[in-house]
Amino acid sequence: MNIKTLTVFALFLTFAVNIFAQEAVKSPVTFSYEVGYANQLRKGKTLATLNIDGLRMGVFFKYNFTNHVFGQTGLFYEYLHYNNTQRYAGAANYRQSTSANQLNLPITAGYEVPLFAKIKFFAYGGPTFRLGLSESLLTATTLPTDSAGRADMIAWLKSYGLYRADGFANMYKDEQLARLSILLSVGGGFEWNRFYLKSGYDYGLTNINAANKQKRTTQSGWFIALGYNF
Repeated sequence: MNIKTLTVFALFLTFAVNIFAQEAVKSPVTFSYEVGYANQLRKGKTLATLNIDGLRMGVFFKYNFTNHVFGQTGLFYEYLHYNNTQRYAGAANYRQSTSANQLNLPITAGYEVPLFAKIKFFAYGGPTFRLGLSESLLTATTLPTDSAGRADMIAWLKSYGLYRADGFANMYKDEQLARLSILLSVGGGFEWNRFYLKSGYDYGLTNINAANKQKRTTQSGWFIALGYNF
């Protein structure tokens, strides 16, 4: 994210939080904690698709503006991990392992409908602002010993956006990924008494490829979580 984009991001975030806070102080507040599973997809036109699993947990504040309309914000943490080995002919293989830590700030609005037996259905949508805390990538490649076979394998891996030199990389400090990104979050679920079950999708809107901004890369994800209202 360049300085201009970062400035717009900061101004929009300040404005949104200010408006949200002004309305929230007038409304009853519900505090909740939730934990769940996350599956995220990182993809780009010139990169291999990366499917990453992880855990998410966080705290949320729900503001009931009317009987059915609510706003919600909070902070949740995601830990993501990926480990995969691709095996090829000639005893060649390619292994990548990554671990990532992310903080997310959602600012969403929603609508809930009472159904029966104290069960409510709810749906929501809005922006989520993500900050990458850390991400490491370990690459280990076993290639054919003969020079021709080795060159062919490297060329094939590069053609699919897979090849990376062996070793350890810090994806943020090495300026491979952008720390800040914006997502569009939509989802819904069911609430019963103090418990709720929800699922949703976070659609990546901004390019997170810091190494080459011309090659757009986004990270989107699906999740399911169980929560409790205090």
